[in-house]
Amino acid sequence: IKDSVKGNEAVTFLVGDPGSVVKAAVIAENLKKENPERITDVVLFQNRRWHVVDATKILSIFDTVIRFEKPCVRYSARPQKIIAAIHMARYIKKLPIKKDTTIVSFSNMIFEENCILSYHKNSRKICLIENRWYDFTFNGGYEALPKEEFRETIGQKVFKYIFEPLLGLQATVFLEHKDGKVINYFRYKKPLEEIYNETFVLMPFSQKNA
Repeated sequence: IKDSVKGNEAVTFLVGDPGSVVKAAVIAENLKKENPERITDVVLFQNRRWHVVDATKILSIFDTVIRFEKPCVRYSARPQKIIAAIHMARYIKKLPIKKDTTIVSFSNMIFEENCILSYHKNSRKICLIENRWYDFTFNGGYEALPKEEFRETIGQKVFKYIFEPLLGLQATVFLEHKDGKVINYFRYKKPLEEIYNETFVLMPFSQKNA
């Protein structure tokens, strides 16, 4: 990742849970060791797990912490959800992310990430994704499940065909498992290499690789 961050670029991490912010902090700390003048910021998307951990010490590593106070947007045809999505998109457009910033995302394929990547086209973009999600979504894992058990809801169609184009976002594919228990299939329509400059697949730690 250090090799992927060019020159004196600032780095902004997109994080949605305490586990990911620890990884982001480790990367930020190492980037600062290499270049003490480098600016590292973090964007925290709302998650109820933030309330059960004290991340104060970890967050002190970053120069700026941007906390999203509103819940993450869910794809729905309900008027209040649509209004919330519009307000969120407008808020994200105003985020102080400079064009020469490298965006490192641990929050892959959510509405808020889509807005940030779409509205900051000149930024360098790096995706960090766990191998289990990469294998399921991009490496054919979902094909092991019967296709007839997945559906595209009305709300997902409204976002896909109306609001994503209207808001200038990347097109997505969102298929929901009909029993509401099995994992959903959600990805950008374009391949990863057309969304991000680089993608790193995170493998679980094992003693063999230590």
